[in-house]
Amino acid sequence: SKPIDVKPKSSDNNLSSISITNGELSPAFDKNQTEYKVDLKGDVTKITIDAKVLDEKSRIEGLGEKDVHPGNNYFEIIVTAENGDKKTYKINAYVDETPEVYLDYGKEKIGIVRNYEGVQIPEGFTLEELTIDNKIVSVFTKDKLNIIYGLNENNEKSFYVINKDTNEIINKIIVINISGKMLYVINDDDNKVTINEMEVACKELENNYCILKTINTEEKVIDYLYEISESGIVKYSSFLNNIKDNSLKDIIIYILSALLIVNFVAILVYKIKKGGKYEKTK
Repeated sequence: SKPIDVKPKSSDNNLSSISITNGELSPAFDKNQTEYKVDLKGDVTKITIDAKVLDEKSRIEGLGEKDVHPGNNYFEIIVTAENGDKKTYKINAYVDETPEVYLDYGKEKIGIVRNYEGVQIPEGFTLEELTIDNKIVSVFTKDKLNIIYGLNENNEKSFYVINKDTNEIINKIIVINISGKMLYVINDDDNKVTINEMEVACKELENNYCILKTINTEEKVIDYLYEISESGIVKYSSFLNNIKDNSLKDIIIYILSALLIVNFVAILVYKIKKGGKYEKTK
């Protein structure tokens, strides 16, 4: 019998085109170019990826509507040839992350950051949304304390305490763990010391001490005395109370000692005088 010719399965796993709503690919599409970037405006929250295969027998995955957020968004289009060979096209859809909302803080304008990629959100804080100037911004909340992540005019990023009722920035803070205690240090003062490789505002005192001004999750300002060489902390109010108590004890001891000395001298003088009179009458 005559052998049957078996046609080999196609190995073509190329695309013939890629299109994305709201943006254009860079570089221009080429079937052999597998990595692309597309720049999107800051208000874009969704895109649709479409593509076509060069060989109708191949399969394609990764198309359709996609959610995007400010910053980098990575997507893959996977093409599988008839024979099973795969090829991956990668797309980085970058959404402009320039702040849309700016708030006054002193003489500065602080932009509320929209991209939190790589940002260490303080433990225990939950993400909430706040509308300012008809724009939705992210706020992190724990108990009564509300913070935003802001960008100043020098492109420096930091956390800021915000009043959600008035949309006003109250303090700039730095979140730091000292001796196992999480502190939210008000970081406005120019006098700074290095703690855990971070520049932290601390009002220096004599004898290797400085004062950390902090705010707790109940929005109460608390001062801590920080011992620079030993990296130890204690509430400043407790420290002052100890000083007052010790001073009072010292004063009491001093007064008691003085009274004892006065009494001793008085008794001694009395005995001397009494002894002198006896000798005269003898």
